[in-house]
Amino acid sequence: MKAFVIHIATAAIVLTCSPAWSGAIYSSSAVSSFAIGTADAVEINSNTGSKTEIGAASASHTTIFITGSGVLPAGKIIDVSGTATGPGTSYAESTRMTGHVIRINNEGGPGPDTTDIRIAFGFSFSWDVDLSADDPMRDFASAGAFFALSGFEAGIDAIDIDGDGLGPLTDPFMSSAYIFNPTYTTLGGGTGGSGTITIGGFIIVRAESIGEFSVITDATGRAFHIPEPGSMLLVGLALAGLAATRRRKVA
Repeated sequence: MKAFVIHIATAAIVLTCSPAWSGAIYSSSAVSSFAIGTADAVEINSNTGSKTEIGAASASHTTIFITGSGVLPAGKIIDVSGTATGPGTSYAESTRMTGHVIRINNEGGPGPDTTDIRIAFGFSFSWDVDLSADDPMRDFASAGAFFALSGFEAGIDAIDIDGDGLGPLTDPFMSSAYIFNPTYTTLGGGTGGSGTITIGGFIIVRAESIGEFSVITDATGRAFHIPEPGSMLLVGLALAGLAATRRRKVA
């Protein structure tokens, strides 16, 4: 009995004195809603996610809500999260990409009366990012969101966006895109951030044309735990890949 008590006491001391492993945590939520006055069709063009887990790490990516084809306004709610802890090297990364294709039909049939159309739209989006790093020399986390109007196809003559602080954005050559990519890191003590933006504007579709473009909403994040201080190479790799993947419309 005495030996048993000694074993229990020794185990308690070991557990009490064992080091608490440090770690990094990220979470990112992205929400968007796109409304337009007239659209011939709305389709979901992608709903993909990926995650990487190395060592003592876990990552997740979730689509909480996304409206189906033909439904306006086109809305999305997505989340990613992950954690990386000691004792060894660990790495967590997750990404979720979602989008809708907006198709505007201005074919109107043959005849000289068909004209270009100018259709008003509104795009509202918000993000909420939380980060933590227990040891700034060993732990690193980053996360962000990605919102875009892009992938303009033949038929879209111009896009005119007001309310984003950038002034009108028009491009008759269909190469322009509205992109907003808020990102955060724990470097310098960062803990994340949140915000909401609403923009409005007009889509101009040429006569006798069908115009298409994509409304993109993504979230991404990553976390490192490095056993020994000074391995800034991993931190550099994290920063290099921080921004969410910029995607054009998938046909």
